[in-house]
Amino acid sequence: MACGTASATATVEGLVTTALKDAAAARPCQVEENARGNHELARRLGTVVDIHLDEGLAVRRLILN
Repeated sequence: MACGTASATATVEGLVTTALKDAAAARPCQVEENARGNHELARRLGTVVDIHLDEGLAVRRLILN
């Protein structure tokens, strides 16, 4: 997953991009694990996707306010 948040020079826009990239990276893993029958891991990866999308949305709201 992306790690753009570790930079002292990270921008707010960069944080949103990083959150969306992380969500995009976790989603195929979730689908793959579900197909393998590993439903618990797939469920947890779904939570990871949701968290990253929520973070991206929250940071975006900060930009707009």
